[in-house]
Amino acid sequence: MRDNLARITYAEKIATEIADHYDSEKSAFLSGEKKERENIVFAISGKWGEGKTSLLNFLETPLTQRGFTVIKFNPWKYSQEDITLKRAFLCTIKDKLNSSVNLDDLYYDRTKTILNINWVATIRWTLTAAFAIFIIVPAVSNINVYQWATTIWDLIKRFLSSPIATPVLTVFLIPIIIKVITLNRSSANVSTAEEFEKKFEELLEGQEKVVMFVDDLDRCNPKTVKVILDSLKTFFQHPECSYIITGDHTVIERYAGDELELPEETAQQQKLQEGRRFLKKLFDVYWRLPLPTPRQFGIFIDGELKISKINLNQQQSDNLKSYLSDDKLFERNPRHVKRFLTKLRFALEGVGLQKKEVENAQSEAESASDEKGALDDILGNPDLLGKVLLIEEFFYPVYEKLILHPEELVIHEKSLRAGTNQSELKIASKSVLSILDEKEKDIEYLEVYAAFVNKSPKFTDEDNSTLHEVANYFSFSGSTGLPSLLGPDEANFEQYLRSGQLTDKLGAILAVAKKDKNENLSSKALDIFDKSIIPAEKLNIIRESLKLSSKLDEWAVKLSQWKIKLFTLPPDQQNLLAKDFWPAVLQKKPELLSTVRSENPVYFESVWETLGTIEITTLPPNTSIELEKIAKDTVTSKPINLKGVEIYLQKFDSEEVKKHIDTQLDKADICKTYIEHIKAVGFPEGKISMMATTKLQGFLSDFNNLDWAIANRDFIKSVDLVNRLRQNAIRWSKDSKQLVKIVDQAGNLEFTDEEKKQIATIIPTLIKKSADTQFLNNANVQSFLSKEQKTVSFKELEAILNDSSESLEKRKESAQSLLKTNSLWSGLETNDVYETLKEVKKLKLGKFADLKDKPKEILDSWGYNEPSKDDK
Repeated sequence: MRDNLARITYAEKIATEIADHYDSEKSAFLSGEKKERENIVFAISGKWGEGKTSLLNFLETPLTQRGFTVIKFNPWKYSQEDITLKRAFLCTIKDKLNSSVNLDDLYYDRTKTILNINWVATIRWTLTAAFAIFIIVPAVSNINVYQWATTIWDLIKRFLSSPIATPVLTVFLIPIIIKVITLNRSSANVSTAEEFEKKFEELLEGQEKVVMFVDDLDRCNPKTVKVILDSLKTFFQHPECSYIITGDHTVIERYAGDELELPEETAQQQKLQEGRRFLKKLFDVYWRLPLPTPRQFGIFIDGELKISKINLNQQQSDNLKSYLSDDKLFERNPRHVKRFLTKLRFALEGVGLQKKEVENAQSEAESASDEKGALDDILGNPDLLGKVLLIEEFFYPVYEKLILHPEELVIHEKSLRAGTNQSELKIASKSVLSILDEKEKDIEYLEVYAAFVNKSPKFTDEDNSTLHEVANYFSFSGSTGLPSLLGPDEANFEQYLRSGQLTDKLGAILAVAKKDKNENLSSKALDIFDKSIIPAEKLNIIRESLKLSSKLDEWAVKLSQWKIKLFTLPPDQQNLLAKDFWPAVLQKKPELLSTVRSENPVYFESVWETLGTIEITTLPPNTSIELEKIAKDTVTSKPINLKGVEIYLQKFDSEEVKKHIDTQLDKADICKTYIEHIKAVGFPEGKISMMATTKLQGFLSDFNNLDWAIANRDFIKSVDLVNRLRQNAIRWSKDSKQLVKIVDQAGNLEFTDEEKKQIATIIPTLIKKSADTQFLNNANVQSFLSKEQKTVSFKELEAILNDSSESLEKRKESAQSLLKTNSLWSGLETNDVYETLKEVKKLKLGKFADLKDKPKEILDSWGYNEPSKDDK
């Protein structure tokens, strides 16, 4: 027996401990130091599979060498009744010791029927009766013996045939039978604890150095565990009999705690503590079997791999060893390792058998070749099959989902390689963590799963290329090692393709399939299309092929050919398939865009809508470049069609295309056209609308576009630029010439009262700034002025008249404007401008022939009279 885990050392130590205890107790008893000898109960604790039974096997030899007789007893094999267990215990001892002690009275309820006949007496009386009847009677009566015998026989026959025979026989024979035949019933004489103890003493009488191995105690039910433990310290106590008991202490402690009849409210942890105390009272030694060291366990694994009958190269052996030595998985449990390797070997044998069946079929069909290749791949990578089996073993909730969606394991590999957080791992849109939570697993378990997926070997390489077909491995991962019927059947490829179910049925599997398989299937799809004569089938074949082309490079290679096939269909079917064609082109083959546009198919414009539905992260860099060319060309095309360009800008925000659009927006009218068009196609607040609106704002800040703005005032309102236009108008009002036009269009501009006040405030300032004052003659300008502003204007005109630096013409205009007859002063009285008129009175303009009489004319028009001295 191999000792790869260094258990013999422990066996020697335990044997020494038991022998020393036996010798010590015997010596103390013989010397009179102790009145009674005590045996030893040695408890060995360890979890299932950690090697407790193997240790017992190693322990048998050193104990035997020390003069002990070893008796093995497995209580879990027997009935769980108290008496039955004790009976089996005693019988086991009897058999091992070859004892002559009669144990027949251990059994009870034994029933038997016996014939209670004294055969000697019966024969004697039968012969005596025959001699008297057939010899003596004929001799005394002088009757012929033969005739007498015939007569007797005739009488017997007549009697038996008569009606009275049956009653007579019944009456006379039943008592005789009862006497002869007796039904005996006996019950067991041994049924009490004392009686069992007596039998135990009888069996061990004259025996020395007996050791009982009680193995797998944790496999019994709680009641049986307590019965056995109680018995060891009571009637099965014997100085010549030592006990070695094995079991999982965590289980036995729980059982003991449950059987101690503690109060119902006792917490489970308290029950465990009480159970532990109970066991410590029973066991002289309570020893936990140490786990093997990592080095010892590694040696053990190496040995098991060598004898596993699994063909492994060094790398595969190292990969399996990395799994088996992972403490989070196998916990250094030898039995787990053995069981797993047996399971892996059995699964591989199942693969081998199926390969033989395929070879024996001698089919030349492509499917048979593919199947053989798949089986060879599994046989050549036993460590990878082992990885899948371990997912079933240790992450079964996840395995249950992966068996239906095996491709998700490949996605997990790729995601973890890309640095994705393990909490984001999903299977069929459900997080792996939530799947584990359903089975009361926690996030630490998810970490173990993620670490395991990251171990070699993998189904993909560092470039995320598929190396092995994951579905094939899951097919042989069940406990039976036989193919699963739950996964998709690739043999139905053509059927799925023609019926339009290919993506649904096999899409996920093909997404993680090897490159050469997809290349073969994509070529096969083209052949199937060419052979098909049913329009609906042709539609399905193209649609399914385009769907796969948008995801798989090997299918996308054929897009140019599928484009040609698409053109062979009626226009309505082309439009129908466009939603599948464009994703493939945009994501896998954007260089086709320009070619397709030059052919001007009916479905081309749908490319933009498709673009809007695709995540930009899934698009290759040259997609933007190809679309930019088309977008720039579209901007200058007639009639205007900017919907696609808007979608493109929202997706890529190309500066080149925006510059191109900006170049086109060189007039207010064009800005209006762009804004109205882009609103009509559903993007009222899109990028093009924002660009055109911004450009239009620039045009509206130019006074030369006022007439256009007035003519398009409703449009200006619709784009919410009317306020900006009015603010521009107020700004323009600071020019006297522009002011006149502004106030003339005041009705169309719809100034607010506040805005009118702002313009009115500007007017007096223009008198000084402007080259002339003609603008004051405009009735609309005058209507803007309030009485106060007119008073200010009057004073400004007087200042110009008095300012020799102003031109003579402007001074003359001012003088003319100051006359009361000017409609500008409507609403003003002399008293309103009296102080200014006093200043006019003071003017000395005699040097200027054209101005010298103007002050008097002004004063006279206003009826100005200088106040008398009395007034002063």
